Amino acid sequence: MFVIARYVSFPNNRHNGATHKLHVDGSGQQLGTNNDSTRPSKIPPTTSNDFPRILLSTPAEDLTTPATPGNTTEVDSNLQAEKTAKAMEGLAAAQSKMPESDGAILHCVAISYICFKHGRITVPPGVLLPCEGFSKPPSTASAAPFSSTNPPAHWKKAQALRVAPSGSMSTFTKFLKGGWRDVPEDERWWEDALDGPIEEQRKANLEILDPVRKGMEGARFIKNSF
Repeated sequence: MFVIARYVSFPNNRHNGATHKLHVDGSGQQLGTNNDSTRPSKIPPTTSNDFPRILLSTPAEDLTTPATPGNTTEVDSNLQAEKTAKAMEGLAAAQSKMPESDGAILHCVAISYICFKHGRITVPPGVLLPCEGFSKPPSTASAAPFSSTNPPAHWKKAQALRVAPSGSMSTFTKFLKGGWRDVPEDERWWEDALDGPIEEQRKANLEILDPVRKGMEGARFIKNSF
């Protein structure tokens, strides 16, 4: 699973004792702030092409992050990693010029590639996350958002694994360590919890981020030239 962090700072004039709240309409036109001396200005609207927002993609359309071939020589790996490094520099440069919606300055985008473990056993994110309450949004826009008082439909089944009388922590542990494989495919509630828009987003995000992982793995083969 990829985890993305954006490291930002705010301009000094944001901390001068006055509160300036930015107002932007749907087209991205800045309508002004609560400071009457501020003139309206045009700022780019937030779109699905922003990275790494809700749908992960990049505004640097001409830049690609090349993947590392499966079977390569050391020379090929060095060349591939160098190309990846240049592509990543280009992506970083493009990101540094993209304004944040709240006026912050973006300094760094950190991407971590992690996994969940129980001892030495890897637990798929698609199994563990629904057990902790992660879910796709309600099926209709008018429905109340999920919360502790309005949990998603699958939450009762997740709780049944570890809460008496039907479950216990040992039962839950057994499930995470591989017991989920024994559940019939048509009864796998955790898959339903993260399907639809969540699965579509996961596939779109993976298409962008997986080449980054391959490029970083290829970078390990770069040899010092000095």
